Amino acid sequence: MTKNVTITDEAYERLKNTKQVYESFTDAILRLTKKKKLADFAGLLSDSEADILVKRIESSRKASRRRLEELGKSLRE
Repeated sequence: MTKNVTITDEAYERLKNTKQVYESFTDAILRLTKKKKLADFAGLLSDSEADILVKRIESSRKASRRRLEELGKSLRE
């Protein structure tokens, strides 16, 4: 069964430019919208890149906690 879908010219061009030569538009949409497992991303970063990312995440979380604490204090005043 087929369905007609209306998309903008910009969306069509992006899809056309993203699809592989051997793919149909249906194949490209299915590939691009496929759900991935977390394990699919294993090995994507080098160890040093992963370490940097972890440190940045930890730093961002600490900053967020500080902002929340400051906001909580100002609301109690």
